[in-house]
Amino acid sequence: MKIIPSKNPQKITYSQYKRYTPEKLELLDGNLLWNEQERMNLLLLLLYNVGLEALIQHLPKESRNELKSLLESIDE
Repeated sequence: MKIIPSKNPQKITYSQYKRYTPEKLELLDGNLLWNEQERMNLLLLLLYNVGLEALIQHLPKESRNELKSLLESIDE
């Protein structure tokens, strides 16, 4: 059951919540959660739920510029 964030918000099912959300949030040596996979799962779930458009609207301009540059370098 892969989640794919899109432009618009999408509702989360309970099974998606259980699969992509850790049992508890922890801060370890400046990192949220135990490992990158847990962080990415939670990030994808949140992006799925709020939508990519909301992400872009809330990013600072500097971050939007960096994101644009990263996306352009991938397309090349």
